[in-house]
Amino acid sequence: MADHVDTELPLLPQKGIRYSARSPHIQTSPHRFEKLSTRDTWKRGDTLKPNAAIDRPLLGASSMGHTILVDYHTFEKDKPLHQFDEAKVSVDWLFRPGASPTEEAIGDIFIDMVNAKDHGGLLKRHRAASTGNQASHDGCTAKVDAGIYPQEHIPAAGKPDWTHIRLFIEFKRQGTSYDPFDDDDASAPEAHAQSRTAVRYQILDYARVVHEYQHRVCIYGLFVIGPEYRLMRFDHSGVIATKKQNYAQNPRQLLSFLAWFDSLTDAGQGLDPTAMLLTKGSRAYALMDSFAEENTSDMLHDEDTKVDAAPPPSDAQTIPAKADGPARHTRQQTKASSAISQIDESYLDAVELLDEDPRVFKFVREQFRESLKYDWPRYKLEMGEGKEKRMFLVGKPIWTAFWLFGRGTRGYVALDVKTRRFVFLKDCWRPFYEGVEPEGRYLEMLNAEAAKDRRIRVPAVIAHGDVPAQVTFTAHYAQHRVAEAKKLIRAHRETASSTTPSSSDRSVKRDRDANLHSAGDTGGGDDDHTEYRVHTHYRIVFKDVCLPFTAIRSSKQLVRSLFHCITTHSVAYTKLRLLHRDISAGNVIIRPALSSNMDENGKRTVTWTGILTDWELAKIVPQPDASGKRKEIPRQHERTGTWQFMSAAYIMKHPYQPVSVADELESFFHVLLFYAVRLLPHNIADVRLFVTEYFDSFTVADGARRGCSHFKQNSMTQGAIKLSGTVELEFHILVDPSKMKVEKGSEMEVDGPSDEAVDDPHKADADDPLEDGTSKADVNDPSKVDVNGSPKVKVAHPYFNKLLKTMLGYFKARYAVLEWEQRKLKALPALKNTPAPSPISRDTDAEDAPAPRTINRVPNAEPVPPRPSEEDWDLARALDDHTGILNDFWEAIGHADWPKDDVVEDRLPDSYDPRELMLALERMCAPSFIRTTGMNVNEEDLKDAPARKKRRTDASEPFAPSTAMLPPPGRIAGTSVGESIVTGKTVKGKGRAAKARSRN
Repeated sequence: MADHVDTELPLLPQKGIRYSARSPHIQTSPHRFEKLSTRDTWKRGDTLKPNAAIDRPLLGASSMGHTILVDYHTFEKDKPLHQFDEAKVSVDWLFRPGASPTEEAIGDIFIDMVNAKDHGGLLKRHRAASTGNQASHDGCTAKVDAGIYPQEHIPAAGKPDWTHIRLFIEFKRQGTSYDPFDDDDASAPEAHAQSRTAVRYQILDYARVVHEYQHRVCIYGLFVIGPEYRLMRFDHSGVIATKKQNYAQNPRQLLSFLAWFDSLTDAGQGLDPTAMLLTKGSRAYALMDSFAEENTSDMLHDEDTKVDAAPPPSDAQTIPAKADGPARHTRQQTKASSAISQIDESYLDAVELLDEDPRVFKFVREQFRESLKYDWPRYKLEMGEGKEKRMFLVGKPIWTAFWLFGRGTRGYVALDVKTRRFVFLKDCWRPFYEGVEPEGRYLEMLNAEAAKDRRIRVPAVIAHGDVPAQVTFTAHYAQHRVAEAKKLIRAHRETASSTTPSSSDRSVKRDRDANLHSAGDTGGGDDDHTEYRVHTHYRIVFKDVCLPFTAIRSSKQLVRSLFHCITTHSVAYTKLRLLHRDISAGNVIIRPALSSNMDENGKRTVTWTGILTDWELAKIVPQPDASGKRKEIPRQHERTGTWQFMSAAYIMKHPYQPVSVADELESFFHVLLFYAVRLLPHNIADVRLFVTEYFDSFTVADGARRGCSHFKQNSMTQGAIKLSGTVELEFHILVDPSKMKVEKGSEMEVDGPSDEAVDDPHKADADDPLEDGTSKADVNDPSKVDVNGSPKVKVAHPYFNKLLKTMLGYFKARYAVLEWEQRKLKALPALKNTPAPSPISRDTDAEDAPAPRTINRVPNAEPVPPRPSEEDWDLARALDDHTGILNDFWEAIGHADWPKDDVVEDRLPDSYDPRELMLALERMCAPSFIRTTGMNVNEEDLKDAPARKKRRTDASEPFAPSTAMLPPPGRIAGTSVGESIVTGKTVKGKGRAAKARSRN
């Protein structure tokens, strides 16, 4: 693992881990429901305010099953010390008999002990600082008790500095009730008591905040609970925590670790060596400030805006000639100037300006400027190696994943050092499995095809690639730990079978088997089916910074932009057999650009194009076999997606049927509906409630599986979105009554304001909403009246409602066919195995018999539904490809009289916080809830569950309090815990080669 984790692991194969599913019936990777970000992916950057009461429990719920408990000697790095005696004296006094020191007292003594200068001092390059009473200077509300900082970045005034903290420290009073982990069960070390889980949530949140401010491969933490402590190491696969050790009795081990940590390089402490923190006053820092300044040449992004075809003379936004270092004549400023002068910034001189229009859209520069506010740390990120290396400057991400474990995706408006252009950079940790290609590989295929077929509209890739030698260690260590435990179990069984044990030997054998089995469970399953996912660090850069769909100004823009995305999906599938598999509101965006044509006035026009992005879950669909069926193979333990927009059919069939074109087309419908109910006039009284019931809610089925909401399910099967009773969802437009045209066959119902409201628009509260969501004061809004001052009236939207109704017709037919096929399969075995009727025997008096039937017909308890009509079969088959839906969209947007600027203010207000609902549902569906309610849990599902999730039996219950497995000797050559695993290479050691291997 590293210098202080005394374990030698087999190196990972270059192409990733090979995964094989247990069940031959499973055709797609199991799914974990999308974890909501504090930056809601639906809002695309509209920040949800931090709320520790909600955020920490959600973070904790997402982290369950990600902890590995190890003995301390697995983690330690012994180092000779002279501070041992002095430290023991001070700690002995603190925890003298009868004493119950507070957290503050423990922290004060501990910080003094670590910072003591006796015998040259324990820490040479760092200092411990207490920071538990105040929030950081930038307003972050997390208040960690203390931390280890570099000497030159010790925080002032007791405020934590999340940019420079190297190891966070949390203190708690003595007592098990504050211990987040349980040493007695290494297979499930996360404690479940309320006070203990609250502490674990707190620690996880500190690790998350460090990840948010810094670019890390891993994060270190120290948890001190009275006279005991735990060391922790976090990465995107999980956390490795040591069992409790008593530093009051023996402070040598803890002080030895801290001295070793002090000696590590930045990379050894977990910092990403390809991300360099920029210093104020440096040339790169000044360059970012320069590009953030307002520029008169910036263009408005609104569609149809006219822009001069010829760009103005280029601005002098190049390289600052000199670093604007700190003023002289002070010791601190002189040191800062000296440090800046030693930074090699020659990379800023390698400029290759592109031969294209240098102007940018105003919103892009505004987003870049926003990312530099509040002194947010700025970084230079490297991509590639050698001559292919590229540099990008970034500030604060415009959106970031909230969850600590998983992809950890962050998106930046970045500055390309080479071209001096704004680009979009995505930084994440992608799944590292054989057959799971990086997103950039798929986009390169699509970009090449887009050069020949303009119907493909996807982001243009500038650069992409895995960050060298950065793979999550926790998952690999868990797999290795399980494999070694299995070897010991097999060896022990072979030895036991060759001898005849006595009764006392059998007792010892039972205890030993318990320890071995528990060690085997620690990894979460067998060698190929561990709970911990392997991730590798990955970056991808796109040419364009795009707009979210919330930027649309009309219903026609919404439909046309989504038409572009569906067309892209269609061409990618028909030409490349590439299926996106994550159609969602956040994965459809708008790319503004200048038209290639110039009008007679020398102007170009701003055009909008719908872009289908985020292809990281895409997959090449195999060709069907002779029977017309296609067999797919899962490539990883699980895959994420966007739960709210998955088709109801896929949720029901998962994971036994792969995603189909029909499922993706239904997801496009859900995306269209989601933006429509937020941005267009309609008859929904409360959009927040609608979004909650349709998108965010779910049901719980057998095996504790989550099913989609009843609202979504019923809408698909009934072919109508019913708001209440017989009232269906309807979208509206406001029109001039004198210019109304009712098309033949349409049902445009006039529903204008009453005469009383028109005569006295201020009689009622102007802020009270009407049915369509508009205000009663709209009669005074110029956009709601015609040029003559006559109020407009509300009518049904003829084209949008028709499009929705047509799409719902397809889905209704599909679900009718699916239900008929499913019930037919269930009914056939019952008909074949129907037992002979048993003799009638009653234990009641004949006087109790009811009167004879008036109608002599009894319904079949399990009727086979009638076969769907041929029309239903045709409509269902229409979803096997894209042509039907695309033609419906094409016909809809072909009408010339769509309303303009009919978008209203977003109906999903900032006060809508789905985290509260998520927290309630997470608690309701926790394993403890399922047990206490007697919910039916499918035993077949439990058989395939990872070891830590199986029900306990006498065979799996540990018999001894300590279940740790001794790690094998040796360690990875030349690495530390902060540095990640080198993949695909051969490492020599002790006369043999440790080669990378693939799992079979």
